Amino acid sequence: MSMAKSFWRTARERLAVLAAAVSLLASCAGLPSHDPVTIAKAQLAHGDADGAFNTLEEAMRRDQKSLAIANFYRAQIVAHVKEDRSISFFKKLAENPQAPDEVYYNLAFAYIDKIPRVGPMGAGFLSKRSIAQFKAVFAKRPDDWVANYGIGMNYLHWPDYFKKTEGALGYFEKCMQLQQGKRLEPKYLLTYLRMGDALVRSGEIDRAYEVWTRGNELFPRHPDLRARLDTPHDQIAQAIRDLYNPNNSIGAINTDISILWAKSVPSAAVPLHALDTKQGGVGGQLRAASAPPAAAEADLFSWFTRNLPYLSEKSAYSKVDMSPLGVRSNEVMNDRVNAIAHGMISGFLAELEGDESSALQAKDRDEDPFTRPFFHEGVGMGYAASVSTEDVGELKKMADDMSRIAPRFSRLHLAGAGMWFGLEGARSPERVAEAFRQLGAFGEAYAYEGYGFAKTLFYMKSNPEVLQLGTQLRPEAAANFYHGAGRALWILIGTDTERRAQLLKQVPERYRSDAYSGYGMGVAFTKVDDPGFVFSFAERGSSVGIQPEAYLTGVTMGYSIRQQGDPAYISTILSHVSAPDRCRVTRLIDLGRAALEDAERKGGDLHDSWRNEIRKRLTDKGNALSSLNGCA
Repeated sequence: MSMAKSFWRTARERLAVLAAAVSLLASCAGLPSHDPVTIAKAQLAHGDADGAFNTLEEAMRRDQKSLAIANFYRAQIVAHVKEDRSISFFKKLAENPQAPDEVYYNLAFAYIDKIPRVGPMGAGFLSKRSIAQFKAVFAKRPDDWVANYGIGMNYLHWPDYFKKTEGALGYFEKCMQLQQGKRLEPKYLLTYLRMGDALVRSGEIDRAYEVWTRGNELFPRHPDLRARLDTPHDQIAQAIRDLYNPNNSIGAINTDISILWAKSVPSAAVPLHALDTKQGGVGGQLRAASAPPAAAEADLFSWFTRNLPYLSEKSAYSKVDMSPLGVRSNEVMNDRVNAIAHGMISGFLAELEGDESSALQAKDRDEDPFTRPFFHEGVGMGYAASVSTEDVGELKKMADDMSRIAPRFSRLHLAGAGMWFGLEGARSPERVAEAFRQLGAFGEAYAYEGYGFAKTLFYMKSNPEVLQLGTQLRPEAAANFYHGAGRALWILIGTDTERRAQLLKQVPERYRSDAYSGYGMGVAFTKVDDPGFVFSFAERGSSVGIQPEAYLTGVTMGYSIRQQGDPAYISTILSHVSAPDRCRVTRLIDLGRAALEDAERKGGDLHDSWRNEIRKRLTDKGNALSSLNGCA
């Protein structure tokens, strides 16, 4: 036997002896001889976290109603940054139709435990999943106190622009009704604290103080109630805002729920001021995250929260200031950039709200033809955010699920999924690759396009080196990444020839044609109704720093995807343009369709293959422009 094997065998034997000793001592102390928490503590003390988790999971399989074991388990999961494990474990238990309510509670809190790990942009989707678990119980038992409290507590943490405070208040009012006339329990303190907080957030400050005062009569001089009652009326709104959204972001939510079975009222339940991370606490109160988000991500989240009210309202999106993202002001694109952002955010929020396929289809019909593709990229972003937080394998279901909404926009759904991974900056290239492989060759290619688009658009200003990220990917993925980056560069710099040349020099030479094709696709996608403008770049070619073949390859893709998604819109546009432009667009759409058929027959990376087939057809007669000369 090798020395390594001998060591581990000895370690296991020692751990077994220790566990037996702990069991004996527990028995002598009057504790259950096989108390899983006691055994798990011994395992943790000797560095065997996996063994401890296995012990606790086996105990929870046997006793699925135990909140106490699950509470200890989740606390250790968070301490060891293993939130994916607890989510997967409770999800498996919840697959049983006969699972008790406690399984859903634990899964709901497990989702919340992960919030600090996904960054501020992903918190809403984790909360959405948490709410779904509480609602599963609520649907069966509307008078369940924990389900009502859990839904209300989640909604209370959502930023004001989602307008969830009124909903949160309704659930806390239901909790208040359920506990009236019953024997006083420590957990009822939470209702008075949270309901008052919800009233403050809805602007009913006097009513909030009335609720806290009633709570103080039942829980005399509790520190959390006194802190609120002692805060002047003109300062309480800011204090509550800081509690639920510290630093304009979302902090960790402590999900220690031992107050549910506590025999005495804890000294801290929902402190008005965030606790130090070393302090304990119960009831799911907000506290500062142990590590703030990266500066670039925090700045992005701050911009997002400031502008979301404008982005989400069609009549107001012109008020959005895109300059913090590095978008250059120019008369060609100003309104179009905001319209694109509005479309993406509309789709993103629709998915965040949990709309069913029929509702999403109705919203699709309400979008104007120009914005509709970007709406579907936003839907893809939202879908990826809602499924990728704990199990990247769930992405493999995306193509099927999205096809029920609008199959003609499947490419854009997939690109949107990639955008989410680029937007949510905490993920490593390895994690991204693991997730995208779940989508298959077709989906993976478009996801990398979206990934490159989002990384470039949202992080270029704070990190110009972001264009080097593609070099960490395998060549096929890198080509699609840089195509997406080219799309973003069009939005960022518009027609600025000098700036375009400067940035494209940062793209590795072997992928520069991919970036040019992405740039061309971006132009065709956003200036779809002005083909004269679109073709002017190709006609001027090198004089404006453009590779005509690569650029027209992207233009062909842009018009082809637009045609596939909304042929009526393209027909309307072509009926209002000059005959030569109509001829050019039609010719490119036909060329793109034929190239796609050939690419599909060859298989492999469809995105890259399609570009190659288009480029080959464009240059069959010597150069790309010759393909269009007959339209002059």
